[in-house]
Amino acid sequence: MALLVGGLALAAGLMPTMASAADGRLLLEPTELQARGGTVMVGLEAPPNRCTLTLRPALGQPLTREITCGGGVRSRVALPANHSPTAMRYVISLRPRGWGSAIERRVTVPAALRVELFADSLGHQAAPYFAAVLRATGDTRVKLETFPGSSICGYLGEMRLDAAQFHPKAVVLQFSGDRFLNCAQRGASTRSSMYDQALAAVRILSKGGATRIYLVGTSTIECPLPHAPAGECPPAFYRQVNQAYDQLVRVTDRGPQRRLLRRISPGSALLTPSGQHFTDHLACLVHEPCLGTPYGRRTNWVRQVDGIHFCRPQWPKGSFPPQGCPSYSSGAYRYGASMASSVIADFGLGRVPDLHSTR
Repeated sequence: MALLVGGLALAAGLMPTMASAADGRLLLEPTELQARGGTVMVGLEAPPNRCTLTLRPALGQPLTREITCGGGVRSRVALPANHSPTAMRYVISLRPRGWGSAIERRVTVPAALRVELFADSLGHQAAPYFAAVLRATGDTRVKLETFPGSSICGYLGEMRLDAAQFHPKAVVLQFSGDRFLNCAQRGASTRSSMYDQALAAVRILSKGGATRIYLVGTSTIECPLPHAPAGECPPAFYRQVNQAYDQLVRVTDRGPQRRLLRRISPGSALLTPSGQHFTDHLACLVHEPCLGTPYGRRTNWVRQVDGIHFCRPQWPKGSFPPQGCPSYSSGAYRYGASMASSVIADFGLGRVPDLHSTR
């Protein structure tokens, strides 16, 4: 006789495993569930009978109910989503009436991937879309720590706390080199300051269990824009941010934490289709609202008039609203979705958003 367990919402397949039992063979069909939980079907290869079904978690009280078993009948067992930082293990046991012992098998619900974003104004505007894209996979928990004009060093205390309590496995650092904070003014140049700040963050986060840290490079921005107010072009130190990140990746790759760091460029999702030139508007993606611009009904703004940020209309001067733009922003969506796509691809969370197909 055999206990059959078949999973729905499978993350991956496993070869059926066989185990010896005093009452016969035990067969486990593929049942590797995702962190969102799911449903397993439980039955018994035997004539019709009544069984006691028990779901026993590693922690907490077991759940027991009587079911009809055998004769081709199967019962659904719901496994809850796993919100803890570690995998949740369950034992499913079936005791047919008249049997001296139960047949049991273990099922594991993996931990949800914990992702954290630390960012300045660009990530601040893109944060809602970044989180929404990741949460749509059903297998992530996302925490956002963003504020305009901030620097990495201003978040080091929060990183220590989150490394101990939230346990992020994937961390995105999006900072453009602003040096408004006193801690960011140390160092002879933006490059040396950003290198030291990023190194301090990497040490904290990797010690806390992060297995991939994404360093967001600064965007390709053309200055001056024909319609940009004078003096609002991004300074040359933007290039120094990329140089600092590239240096840190090279140094880390030579040590025991190889592949811990990855530099990404979500700003490339806002360039012209050739990927080589700046633009402040793009053709609407097939799955996004199409708001129109003076360049056509099927286009969306992707940059503010400053050539850097995303919100159109932009924030009132001196105002810092909660994360996100006052209304839908194609630029913020593309930027946030591009950052999220790197996490989705690296951790096998499913299909990445289509940031290329247009109307």
